[in-house]
Amino acid sequence: MSTMAKPRIGLTPRYCDPRFGKDGVNHDYSWAVSKSGGIPYMLCLSEADLDHYADDMDGLLVTGGEDINQPLLHQADKRPLTLDDRYDLWDQALIEAFAKRNKPIFGVCRGLQIINVVYGGTLFEDIDQCYKDLKGAHKYNDPSTGLSHAVSIRSNSRLHKICKQDTLMINSYHHQAIRDLAKGFTVSAISADGVIEAIEKDRILAVQWHPEKIYNLQQQAAIFDYFIQLAAQ
Repeated sequence: MSTMAKPRIGLTPRYCDPRFGKDGVNHDYSWAVSKSGGIPYMLCLSEADLDHYADDMDGLLVTGGEDINQPLLHQADKRPLTLDDRYDLWDQALIEAFAKRNKPIFGVCRGLQIINVVYGGTLFEDIDQCYKDLKGAHKYNDPSTGLSHAVSIRSNSRLHKICKQDTLMINSYHHQAIRDLAKGFTVSAISADGVIEAIEKDRILAVQWHPEKIYNLQQQAAIFDYFIQLAAQ
């Protein structure tokens, strides 16, 4: 890629309209990528184009969405694959293809979860079953601020270098969470109740919250800035 060109960022699609069979990407992701200096592209399900996507794009943004389904969680499930399963497997194929080429990957919410699973980690399928005292902290946000709770950022992490803070207020919209961390990853941030909120490895960074929705906050924009700058290298 030319040093003068904007980095091209592939965004994982989500099935957004079952009535008409439409793929989509929440505009907040595209807006954040563009605002930080990248060009967003939605990578529609097309196995024939997988290598083209991975070769042509400069980075991968694994977006948020619905829960990860049973087949990718390596559980005994003999049912035929559904359309949503195929989105899980498409995410997996993209993550593996971009990682093989050592291209930067940024995961958001479900993106963090599926990155962890692809690399051999496990999930709590229902966070409420494991953390009885959360009182909705990981599902709701203050309507006046868009924020939910604080996380502690590990001092030796890449995320700490990006945000330049020991704690960070975040929003929260998730139902699943990391149980066993994938081999080779380190925890970058954690909530007071023990939920893993960010992980990193090599050129991969993933967060459990949605920085694209609170991009107006400096530290959240800095995360996107970092990812786009890494993709430009």
